[in-house]
Amino acid sequence: MLEHFHEKHIFISNGQQGGTMSQAGIIQNPLPEDSLEGFRAAIQNQQEEIKHLRADLALFREENRRLREEASQMAKLA
Repeated sequence: MLEHFHEKHIFISNGQQGGTMSQAGIIQNPLPEDSLEGFRAAIQNQQEEIKHLRADLALFREENRRLREEASQMAKLA
């Protein structure tokens, strides 16, 4: 699993928290520029998607709050 990206190093692990050097490794081979651009584009796309998902989450939270309020008001009328 790609854990961290840097232009000169790629940090990888087996996905476990608190990994040691026996569980994680560092590849120190420089990547070709087209690979770097691909990683940068993927990171940019993920950052944009995160931004949109956070906006959606805020809308869902507001809708949830509104629906709870309506349900409470309806329960009082019943």
